[in-house]
Amino acid sequence: MKKTLILMMIAALAAAVPAAAAGQFTLVGGYALTTNAHIGGGVAFGLLLSLPIARGLSLELGASRLQVSTSDDPDGLSAGSVSLIPIEVGLRGRIPLGQKMALFAAAGAGITLPHFAFDAGLVKSWTDIGFSLEEKLDLSFSASARCGLEAALTPRLGLVLEAGYRFCRAKGSWAIRDAVGSESVSGTFTGLNLDSIVLGLGLAFSFGR
Repeated sequence: MKKTLILMMIAALAAAVPAAAAGQFTLVGGYALTTNAHIGGGVAFGLLLSLPIARGLSLELGASRLQVSTSDDPDGLSAGSVSLIPIEVGLRGRIPLGQKMALFAAAGAGITLPHFAFDAGLVKSWTDIGFSLEEKLDLSFSASARCGLEAALTPRLGLVLEAGYRFCRAKGSWAIRDAVGSESVSGTFTGLNLDSIVLGLGLAFSFGR
């Protein structure tokens, strides 16, 4: 399911480019700070496609990825790592500051594809006493807002500096199974805070202008 959604997003981006008279690709890398005390920060990167729909206003399609570490949370995830792939659509406004600089602001919403992996040491400690662990995260709604500054390096290449906030709440399930007796205990959790503050630096490439 997750792979299908990613492939659909890539296909949509590829189909939109030939049909657009003009637009912009932006590749951004940076660091994300989560607002959950049990989840650390991590490196983030994203790819955005902006297609103009009015003067100073563009439709924006984007996909990004963030991977962070988790510590043991009795109401959430165990120790391990979480990778998040938000896929969103939104609007981007741009205000020129002279000929070579511009301010921009963007907001969007979509889905986040999450994946959780246990810490290897935690898995071993449970395996050694005859138990297996399982924790899963479900597909989640996400929404984001960003603002920043774009500076032209050449007529088609620009430098982008931005800051943003992404809202995401997840639900999931957990299970502990006895490998010998085939007994298990399971449950669910909701409202897991996966919000993040992202600071990024990137390059924007304009086409068709």
